[in-house]
Amino acid sequence: MLTYLTTHFGDQAQQIEANLVLHLDVKDGSTVLNPSFLPASNSEKVARCLDKSGLGNDGNQTVNTSRPTFLTAGLPSTPNNPTLNTASTAQELNLPDNSLFTSLTNFTVICVFSKNTLSGFDTLLGLGDEIGDRPFIGFRNTRMNFGATGASPVTIDSSTNLIAGTPYVGVWREEAGAGTSGIASFFLNGIADGGGVFASGMQFAMGAPRVLMGQQSGVAERFGGRLSEIKVYDTNLKDDLCISRSKTLKTKWGI
Repeated sequence: MLTYLTTHFGDQAQQIEANLVLHLDVKDGSTVLNPSFLPASNSEKVARCLDKSGLGNDGNQTVNTSRPTFLTAGLPSTPNNPTLNTASTAQELNLPDNSLFTSLTNFTVICVFSKNTLSGFDTLLGLGDEIGDRPFIGFRNTRMNFGATGASPVTIDSSTNLIAGTPYVGVWREEAGAGTSGIASFFLNGIADGGGVFASGMQFAMGAPRVLMGQQSGVAERFGGRLSEIKVYDTNLKDDLCISRSKTLKTKWGI
């Protein structure tokens, strides 16, 4: 059974899904703020994207050249849907140094995105400031990807080749195993899309506490593409919920 919590966001009462620790929704224009902290207009830089989970995990960027751009009709091949455009030149949103993220060993990330290019590693959510210890989720070439470096470097890819400029609903899920092991699973547009087992885990508890959206700190593994919605849960959602919530977002975004 799906459980909701009720809160107030702005002047509007909203239902919040249980276990949701981050929800950035570009379609809600009241949550996408320009450098004056007013609702952003088309082609304006975005200084803050407000978290709708009720936990205050807003995405922020204080450096103007590093701010993504708000596009009112920027999600490709959808009916005039908005998006954040992040180039591959260090445009990202910083998320809080928050124990809600750093202590996660079971989690699910659902994201509405499209990629500009499909080459090398691109980070969607990353952790850590040192090259030797930087677990992240994102992309490797044409696939969705979990990755971690350190004593036992790990990388696990999804099964389906993505197409540049095409919008998708992607799911990255980790179920913690014994010690620092973990089981990675992917879903793409509501269909299971492979996974694998981590020998040393991609757990967000590894490394330094900083979590970034759109860039892996300290390295050139930056996301280049469009981000329209991202939801992070502090649990490994069951298959049926990964599928149903993906389908809900497909409908919402016209994918």
